[in-house]
Amino acid sequence: MRALPTLLLLLALAAPALAASEAGEAHGPSFGMLALHVLNFAFLLWLLNRYARQPLLDYLAQRSQGIREELDSAQSRLAEAEQELDALRTRLAEFDGEAERIVRTAEQVGQSEKQRALERARETAARLREDAQRVVQQEIARARSELRAEAANLSTRLAGELLREK
Repeated sequence: MRALPTLLLLLALAAPALAASEAGEAHGPSFGMLALHVLNFAFLLWLLNRYARQPLLDYLAQRSQGIREELDSAQSRLAEAEQELDALRTRLAEFDGEAERIVRTAEQVGQSEKQRALERARETAARLREDAQRVVQQEIARARSELRAEAANLSTRLAGELLREK
């Protein structure tokens, strides 16, 4: 078996020399050259099979395994990203609902505050009216009292003057 590679190597090395010797012959197909090229190609295939086959197979197996691992990793990352996207969409929908609820609550609070403010304003206005009426009544009473006192004073003076005149 060791003789075959050696023979093929010698033929491959001899091919250029044989080709040069046949170059002077007539034009046409040269079966000797064809045989040498076939032998040279067979030797190349044998060399590749002998020395490059296993490293090439190992490289291809490693590359295939690496690609499979990258695909698995990419698929798992894609699944995680889709789950995270779904979670974010759910949270966004929850935030939208929460925002609507907050707006409704704020509107309700605003309406109730408006009603309370109006009620307080009405109460304050009623108190002010009552206070004003009380002040007016007090002023009227004071004015009457002063008028009575003045009338009494005047009538006393007038009576005194009338008595003096008499």
